[in-house]
Amino acid sequence: MAGQASSASVAVEVERPDFAAKPTTDEIFAWIELSIAAGKPVLIRLKKGVNHFTVVAGVTPTRLLLFDSCGHRFVKRASCEGSESFYRIPSKALLRIAVSRRG
Repeated sequence: MAGQASSASVAVEVERPDFAAKPTTDEIFAWIELSIAAGKPVLIRLKKGVNHFTVVAGVTPTRLLLFDSCGHRFVKRASCEGSESFYRIPSKALLRIAVSRRG
């Protein structure tokens, strides 16, 4: 898909995190924050309370800000932490889109 979106002047790449066996919520959020700071939107999967894919377009200290087809606007960080959390963000379902100019 990224190859088809690329052109002679623009390269589109899909990047995935390189985590150890099972990353912590802090590590997942840090990767998302670094991605957003670099101008790379992140596709995530929310599991447990819902089973839904969405795009993270921004980050605050307490929330992930979403660009979502179902109208979800944010996910609270606290709702993703701990064994009793409402959401889970599987690390294998994280990817970011990188767009750069060629040449």
